[in-house]
Amino acid sequence: MSAHDEYELPRAKRVPYGFREFALRGQHRHNLAWILLLSPSQSDISFPLKSAKQRSGGEFREFPEPYSNTNTVRYRVASIPHRLRNKNKVMESLDYETMDNQVFRKDGEHRARHSKIILNLVIGAVIGLVAYFIAFMIETIWAARLGLLNLDLPLAARVVLYVASGTASALVAGLLVVFIAPAASGAGVAMVMSNLNGLNVPSLMEVRTLIVKTVGTFLGVASGMPIGPEGPLVHIGAAIASFFTRQHIFKIRLFGREIVLYESHNNWLDFFHSDAERRDFLSSGAAAGLAAAFGAPIGGVLFSLEEASTFWNSMTTWRALLCTTMATFVLTLLHTGGTLGAPGLIKFSELDHMYQVWELAMFSLVAAVCGLLGALFCHVFEFWTTRRPKSVSGKLIEIAIIATACNLLLISPLIFPSFADQGRCFTPPHGNTGDGVWDETVDNKIMRHNCEEGEYNDLLMLMLGNRDNVIKLLMEQTRDQLLVDGWFAFLAGLVAYVSCMAACDVATPAGLFMPGIFIGAAFGSAQGSLMNYLLRMAGAHEAANSMDLGLYALVGATAMLGGIFRSAICLVVVMMEGTSKITYMLPLLLCVSISKSVGNFFNESVYDIQIRVKHVRFLHAPTPPATEEERHTVVADIMSKDVQVVQAVEKVETVMSILRSSTKNGFPVVTTHNVDGRPMHFIKGMVLRHQLLALLEHRHLWANEQCNLPGNCSQPVHDHPRLVPFNDTPETRHAMYQTMVTYFHTSCFYNRASASLPEKVDELEITPSDEACYLDIRPYMNLAPLTVQSNCAVWRAFKYFRTMGLRHLPVTSDDTGALVGILSRQEFMHGH
Repeated sequence: MSAHDEYELPRAKRVPYGFREFALRGQHRHNLAWILLLSPSQSDISFPLKSAKQRSGGEFREFPEPYSNTNTVRYRVASIPHRLRNKNKVMESLDYETMDNQVFRKDGEHRARHSKIILNLVIGAVIGLVAYFIAFMIETIWAARLGLLNLDLPLAARVVLYVASGTASALVAGLLVVFIAPAASGAGVAMVMSNLNGLNVPSLMEVRTLIVKTVGTFLGVASGMPIGPEGPLVHIGAAIASFFTRQHIFKIRLFGREIVLYESHNNWLDFFHSDAERRDFLSSGAAAGLAAAFGAPIGGVLFSLEEASTFWNSMTTWRALLCTTMATFVLTLLHTGGTLGAPGLIKFSELDHMYQVWELAMFSLVAAVCGLLGALFCHVFEFWTTRRPKSVSGKLIEIAIIATACNLLLISPLIFPSFADQGRCFTPPHGNTGDGVWDETVDNKIMRHNCEEGEYNDLLMLMLGNRDNVIKLLMEQTRDQLLVDGWFAFLAGLVAYVSCMAACDVATPAGLFMPGIFIGAAFGSAQGSLMNYLLRMAGAHEAANSMDLGLYALVGATAMLGGIFRSAICLVVVMMEGTSKITYMLPLLLCVSISKSVGNFFNESVYDIQIRVKHVRFLHAPTPPATEEERHTVVADIMSKDVQVVQAVEKVETVMSILRSSTKNGFPVVTTHNVDGRPMHFIKGMVLRHQLLALLEHRHLWANEQCNLPGNCSQPVHDHPRLVPFNDTPETRHAMYQTMVTYFHTSCFYNRASASLPEKVDELEITPSDEACYLDIRPYMNLAPLTVQSNCAVWRAFKYFRTMGLRHLPVTSDDTGALVGILSRQEFMHGH
């Protein structure tokens, strides 16, 4: 293997200069043959991990050059086993910048605005269908499991059946995730955010990930663990949008060669295959997923704008709103059979609560408490996430233990009948009968327990009832009608809070929106009951009689979401759309502001924690420099000086050598001149790695450096009729341009990092006669790329880089204008 890769411990400070990063974890260390420890404070030391060539078959090579960063300890190896490379999938950057080359300037791009609208509507409709399917399966499995408690069997047998069914459901979801699609684990919102930030997250948008996410969501939610479908629906929505905006290729491998059965070239979707175009569709899909969960089209758009998306424009807003509206429209039609109204998986009724001005102080107290609970939740989430089992068996055992414990907690009132007898009997509010709270498919004797027919035991309803219906019940309480006891609401919220901290990041699809709403509603209702009691004790009966506990549940639910996710505007709009009440804007804005501020005082949001724990190179919004060091740090201090360059017309042998020896994805195209007796490179353009691979793969080669005679090259291994034989015409150039734009749709779509491996270059089967030819990069290189001088402040360069969605930012000398370095996402992550 000709390329050298680098391994480093996760705790080491990383300053990569053109090398791929891999984490050296326990089960992988024995794969390395010899390792050289490079430290500025020590001489070069080599030592074996196991037996040298028996483990990896690699040879030991020395790298005498030191590293410039004195705080870095590095480990480099000369040879890496192929199976180890496959396990370490790296998040490569996406190409959001439009290729401004000669072909683009001549032909332009077909914008297809009307097609974008149609495709957004199609994506929204499919998301609505999938959301309805998930909701239907959750209700069906939940009702079936609750029906087990009504069987004519001894109590112990019914308890065992109920708990075993929940554990089995969770285990099936875990098995699907662990063995088929590990990327389907968790809510997936943080990874969707990373994708929209400009990173290709391996396997995140695969079809199998989409299927496992869908099936695992309803199995996990129906298992009894305190998780919800809302977060996974954001991931599902983005994956559906990805499916509709990529080229699909179906091929088989026969006798060592790949045979293409079907390839979707030359159709109207070709216009949407660039990363920048797909980014807007993924933003719409993520928005539609949340909109379907809450029946909040505007809230879904604001969630995508405020939380999920990094890049946004006015047309994205319009198309995302169309997508979210279609998703909620389809879901509503399927839910109601043609009657429009009450969309969403979580169905808030049209509440009719009133509040007094003095209650804003009460709401603020509820919000502060929920903000503290949200911060504590995030702290525990980070603690457990870094300590969860990594092995397959450990993950499955964890799922089984947590699912069993959660179901035992839910059913504890039945295990101890004297405890259930403490529950109070309430009459359901008018109009609820048959609307999920009293499910006609299940005998209600479990919910009644010791109550009369037509009543329910509030403790059992809080523990065993469908979570969406219990949330609705908590929020429908009025000053004239209590529906649950405040003490039992607190107990149910505490059980859900503790169990959610344990279950929120297990190896199953798991969202936090629904449990967060339930926990906040339960605690809000309990705090409202306590305040009501204290007011009565103080003799303020009139004030106590004016309190609507359902509004306190609504405030608590919104504040808890603010404390966990640290969102603001989108949460308020989602709740307002769910309740259909504009009058709640003031208390909801107040409570979200307070809970978010309280949470931010202690730690980050759960999304930011997930991104940091997973070591994602996420580029957050630029902020003004806060310290003198930040103001004085220039790009020369952090840039990569190891820059691989190519000439505008380059020999194939040289290009092959660069591709084999470097894992970089961008190469400045330069002209070389002697200045004061030294050769200096002056940048003329940028060419990406996959552009060079495409030119080589399709044998667009010239016989001479003047590029006036096609090269006598070998036959391409894989090619398309529109590109063979090579003939330099405007049509052929445009076809090659489209091939470059859609390169990753037919190669390495789910793991772009594999395109940087030497094996990808070897697959081209370039012959010695090919290496004697030349590549003409001029028609396809990105002309006049944005550059910064070496004395530019880092904070300014970072602002340019992130705002414009760049992947590479060349650095030129402030004296001569020659190329002296390059900036990428890695340099900014480790130097800014």
